[in-house]
Amino acid sequence: MKQERTLIGRGRVSEIYTDGFYAYKTFQDDYPESWKIYEVKIHQEIKHKTSLRILNYLYLPETGEIQMDVIKGVTLAYRMRTDKYKHGLEDMMDIQKTFYQFHDLDLPDGYQVFHEDIKQANVDETLKDVAYHALSTMERSYELCHCDFHLDNVLYDGKDYIVIDWLHAKRCHRAFDIARSYLLLKQYVSRKSNIYLRTMMKDCHIHEDTMSRALIVMALVRMRELENDPYKEVLKDLIINLKPSIL
Repeated sequence: MKQERTLIGRGRVSEIYTDGFYAYKTFQDDYPESWKIYEVKIHQEIKHKTSLRILNYLYLPETGEIQMDVIKGVTLAYRMRTDKYKHGLEDMMDIQKTFYQFHDLDLPDGYQVFHEDIKQANVDETLKDVAYHALSTMERSYELCHCDFHLDNVLYDGKDYIVIDWLHAKRCHRAFDIARSYLLLKQYVSRKSNIYLRTMMKDCHIHEDTMSRALIVMALVRMRELENDPYKEVLKDLIINLKPSIL
């Protein structure tokens, strides 16, 4: 007998249901099967080659869904906002720093992906040139980076945390990962963003010029993702203001 399912999450191209035993990620009809298989591959690579606590993923070709573990809990964002938890930012940073002990996983090369992102971005060519220069002069390091790490991608089950949504994971310099998280915090939780950036730079031993390069690249990447969002102007100004520090 088929179990009745309950909707527990909705994204831009997918919905997540649970039958009480597993969660199932369902996609729009035109979503390519190869992309689903790729998502599972990324998660399984991290699951099996690190000690990080992440979900099991299994592709179900008969339904075109991704089956996942069910985690009964709340996001770190919810815990901070609704439960008034005071140490959420510190927890987020502590979790993120554990990623960087893992190197050379079978993941996309971030430097190559970001180069293509810059190329495809619909922005002024002068901004692209700055981003290209920042990327080409960035020191090379190939650590595990989530590349979309924010407060809603951390679940708390009452005892421990689990990081979700590793679809954009790459191997690259940790500064790119931190820059991405900073830009998301600056957009949605602005009051926390500067504390986050200063602390992560200090704890991860990142020089200002390295961070400036990473911020320029990831700001351009973020601009590509946004349409008519006013935050694009903030990102543009950031690139312009940081340009002198990398030349």
